[in-house]
Amino acid sequence: MTATRINFVPVADGFMIVPLCEEAASLKGRFAGRVARPISLAAMEQAIAAEAAESHASDQATP
Repeated sequence: MTATRINFVPVADGFMIVPLCEEAASLKGRFAGRVARPISLAAMEQAIAAEAAESHASDQATP
């Protein structure tokens, strides 16, 4: 598959060209090993609710 759009990502010694159009299959394995075990939906919902509550509290504190 040929990319028609690219993105220039800054790196230490210049820029890296990254195609913006990739097939979903090319993502396989990119995120493997990032967590010790899968996170449950309940844990995700709890984390989202906690962040939303914190964000809402900080919005309320700002005059």
